[in-house]
Amino acid sequence: MDPIAENKKDRDAIEEEAGYQKKLISTSFKTRVISLFATFLCANVLRSVLKVDISSSVMILLLAWMATCGLYLLVFNSKKALSKKTVENIHFSYYLPALLFASSLVHYLGGVEWVAFSFYIFDLIYANMLLKRVRGRIVTASMFISYCTVLLFEYYGIIPHYRLIPMYEASYNNTKYIMSTGVLVTGIVFFLLAYVMRLFSKMREDRERELLLSKEREELRTRQFEELSNSLKARMEENSFLKSRTMDYIRDKEGQLGFAKEDLERQVDALRKTQKAMQFMIEDLNEMSRELKKIKDHLEEKVEERTGELMRISDKLHRSEKLAFMGKLSGSVTHELRNPMAVIKNAVYCLESKIISGSAEKSEEYFRIIKKEVTAMDFIIEDIMGFARQKPVKLERTDLRNVVEEVLGLMEVPELIRITKEFEEIPHVMADGKQLAHAVSNIAQNAIMAMKGNGVLSFNVGVTDGNVCLKISDMGGGIPEEYRELIFEPLYGTKPKGTGLGLPIAKMMVESQNGKIEVSSQVGVGSTFSILMPMSDNN
Repeated sequence: MDPIAENKKDRDAIEEEAGYQKKLISTSFKTRVISLFATFLCANVLRSVLKVDISSSVMILLLAWMATCGLYLLVFNSKKALSKKTVENIHFSYYLPALLFASSLVHYLGGVEWVAFSFYIFDLIYANMLLKRVRGRIVTASMFISYCTVLLFEYYGIIPHYRLIPMYEASYNNTKYIMSTGVLVTGIVFFLLAYVMRLFSKMREDRERELLLSKEREELRTRQFEELSNSLKARMEENSFLKSRTMDYIRDKEGQLGFAKEDLERQVDALRKTQKAMQFMIEDLNEMSRELKKIKDHLEEKVEERTGELMRISDKLHRSEKLAFMGKLSGSVTHELRNPMAVIKNAVYCLESKIISGSAEKSEEYFRIIKKEVTAMDFIIEDIMGFARQKPVKLERTDLRNVVEEVLGLMEVPELIRITKEFEEIPHVMADGKQLAHAVSNIAQNAIMAMKGNGVLSFNVGVTDGNVCLKISDMGGGIPEEYRELIFEPLYGTKPKGTGLGLPIAKMMVESQNGKIEVSSQVGVGSTFSILMPMSDNN
């Protein structure tokens, strides 16, 4: 390739990457402006309608923060070309005023006694997803230090403390409460969220690199295909030339035969020789025709082979593009983790008040709620990590009946869900019991959500066509036929909750153990998921 063209291609790639980064950052600032505007409207409603004592400084800070985000949005929305380093530096410069705005709002909205620390969350997510790793860590640490500084200033009386809703005894000067709730819990949330966002950012970057490599490979193969096509065209032109010369030769011979008619008797011997020569030429032409047919068949095979390769490349690109959208999962994870976190905070608050009042029964109930929500968060993280990095399979003799009993022992079943079991005498299978239990748990949880907490969940274990078969049946709404091929695709889901990875992870874990999953469903009646595992040779 021409060095000038190659350098131009490299510059275009760098400019395209900088433009893509600029577009992502522009979208983040657009989201900030919309969120701050919504917060400003909510604060006005609380002040004017509900008469909540919100300081005017809060309104001024929200407007100033919104204006600052608007200025950065104008910069990143402009058509002026910026280098990747310039885009990174301008974006990083935003977080200094953002820290000042967020810390001031935390102070005016109650500090440790309120959820105002959530003003740091959006910038924490964007910093760890869109900045380089070191700068993302700097922003995370700065946010945590700023938040702790506000708490300490209020604790020592350096700055006044504002109470938004004084419904309970003040806790901003309670050392134990500040260290546990304000510092420890918030710090864990900040750094855990930063770690998760950095993980998703790395996944997005890896997928982008894979797509770029796939694109380069496709371009290389396209050039090779063009070279092959040009070579074949040249051969066809050569064959056309030979055919033309042969036809000229035949016409010359026919002319000679016409001239030789008058002296036919005298030229019999010469004519016979000419006829023999013509016979040899015909044989040569037949041989050439056979060679052309072989070349044509070979060309068709090559075209079919290249077409198959292009189809496989297209399939790989399709899967790579779909995995690149894992970056979108960050929004779902934020939503799914925020709900259990809110429940845990409420339970901790109520648990604290119940412990003070001496209500042991209520304390046990709140402990159960905390345990349940933490388990939900573990399932979400386990699903994401399981899809992103598959664990090695450890095969051992396993009884599917024991796997079902283990899952039912750990799973929390709603009161209106009835469990039925039908176990036959079955041989053992070679499987990873933990991964198989994870797959069964995902399918069962999906069935419970499909029945909306009311119905019969059936487990049947038996032998089918030389395989040990576990059938999990529900009485949900069923799966329409046109969606059955999509339920095992990552991120596909019709339920308002969940990451959309439960069934894909279950399929991946079962197939990694030489098993398979089959689905039968009837709309309005229910669905049955069948896990088929080969029997162990050591039974």
